[in-house]
Amino acid sequence: MDSCKEKYETDACEPFSIAIGVGLIAGTVLAILPAHVKMLSLRSADGVSPHTLLLTNIQQMLAAWNMLVLKYPQLQKCHLEEPLCQCNLLALYQTLAQWLLQVPLFYWCVHFAADSSKEHLQRTWQMQLGALLFGSALLVSWSTLSTCTWSLRLVASILGYISAFLNIFKLLPQIRTSLQHRGSGSISYPMYFAMSLGGFLNLYFQFFQSHERLSTVVSTAVGNFMYCIVLCVCVYFDCCARPRSDELIACDS
Repeated sequence: MDSCKEKYETDACEPFSIAIGVGLIAGTVLAILPAHVKMLSLRSADGVSPHTLLLTNIQQMLAAWNMLVLKYPQLQKCHLEEPLCQCNLLALYQTLAQWLLQVPLFYWCVHFAADSSKEHLQRTWQMQLGALLFGSALLVSWSTLSTCTWSLRLVASILGYISAFLNIFKLLPQIRTSLQHRGSGSISYPMYFAMSLGGFLNLYFQFFQSHERLSTVVSTAVGNFMYCIVLCVCVYFDCCARPRSDELIACDS
């Protein structure tokens, strides 16, 4: 079971670590925004799996809750005693930014959905928002009232490992959709490319610089691997399989 982080950590506040942390936050924002822009410009969510977006939102919600609970004592101490130790919280801010920026992607699937599936997706969207607000308020209240008790640490560890487990399965619906669609469709390459390669930098930062707990790091590592698989599938169909198919058609004609 993971322990809470309470002390000011000098490693996380070295200039190199701060540069990586700030860069990861900026990279997260720049990676996710193109996904919103692409779906809005195409006015379509064709090729995007709402099931993957749903599982991703749940997984990232659990990962954010895990980190929030484990770093809450550190968050309180930085706020009250050490204003400069905000650099200890850069990993938390990056996780929260990734979660909250990706949540609205599901709404575009609802907005552009066919009438036959819109009602079901709308109910799912409302349930997500309810869980986000209620769960976040509950955990923040619990963390404020208790001093990182055994039960709270147990809940945080369970949330982290469930998040890692969901990372294995959350992108399987997207892989299936991309295989059926035989291409990327409305998927944003910049987003998946940044999530894949930038994710390994995030893994390095969490493990060596920010010294996050095992349940947090495992979830990040598994997620990076799955993003790479989706990227490879889309690149194959868009850049390899489709040109080869066009060559065969040209030869037949």
